[in-house]
This record gives sequence, C-alpha cells and structure tokens, in this order.
Amino acid sequence: MEEIRLEAVTINKEYDGTKEEAREQVSQFLEEAGDGIKPEYTKQVDEDGDVINKEIRGYTRQSDIWWTSIAILVISNPNGVIQFIKWAKDIPGLTMGLTMQGNSRIKLFSDNDFTFIDSSTEYNIEKLGEVDDEVAVKMSEETWRQLRDDIDTGEVDVELPPEDQIGP
Repeated sequence: MEEIRLEAVTINKEYDGTKEEAREQVSQFLEEAGDGIKPEYTKQVDEDGDVINKEIRGYTRQSDIWWTSIAILVISNPNGVIQFIKWAKDIPGLTMGLTMQGNSRIKLFSDNDFTFIDSSTEYNIEKLGEVDDEVAVKMSEETWRQLRDDIDTGEVDVELPPEDQIGP
C-alpha cells in the first residue's frame, strides 16, 4: 500500500503552547498509535556517521503563514488519518494540514457537505471514515483542484475543509 503523508500543524491563534510542546504531544500520540504511524526525523550526525541529535521534522516554509508545521507523519493505513484526527480534536489549535497519498489528497468535510459532493456525478471521491460529524475522503489532485475551484466560485455550496482554511 502507498504511504500517506500527513502534516500535523498548529493554528497559531488557537494553539496555546510552543512548537516544542506540540511536538511532545504528537510524540505521545505516536506512542499510543502503534507501528502504523511513523514520524519523519531531521538528524544530525558526527563525522563517523553516528546520530548525535534527532527531532521530529515538520515542513520548512519561506512565507508568512498562520500556522506552524509540527510533524510529518508517514501512515501505512488510511485509518491512521482518522486516528490522528480523533486524537487531535481534543487539542484546540492542533490539526491536520496537507495530507497526501501519492498524487491523491485526503480532505475533511462535514457529513452534510460530503453527502452533497458524493451525490454529484462530477467528483470521484472515496470515503475513508468518519470522525464525529466530519468525513475523511480521498480524491485525486485533479478532482481536488476542480472541487476547490467550484467551491471558490460558488458553483458548489459547501465549506472548504478546515485544513484549507488555515493559510492566507
């Protein structure tokens, strides 16, 4: 199975803590999650090639953003995305950012919005699972671009997924 890359992020206005505290919370999640979810690490090595420092890696961005990248999680099962979202919903300001599986995007929609999108013949989406009143779906990059354009122009009257409301 193709791996899923999920970016754990904090929304700066909503998260009450530091980047290090958020990484510690993600580390606790990883301990509970088991072997199906692994973080990517940034490593420093000495001249002998021995690791002297290792920390969970987030994305490095060059622009002003409204959120902070905490960790890149490599997930071997779509249920791992649901597992992360269920865990993160109890921590205000900690959420899912960009999430991809190959050239597919994984997005969250309200149950009502998912039903509306799914009933349309224009969009090819796959339901992965539910968390409270949100549905995680997988779609191709092309489908995501078309759907986002349709949402932006008002052709489709649904809310942008929460992770797409984070940045400017």
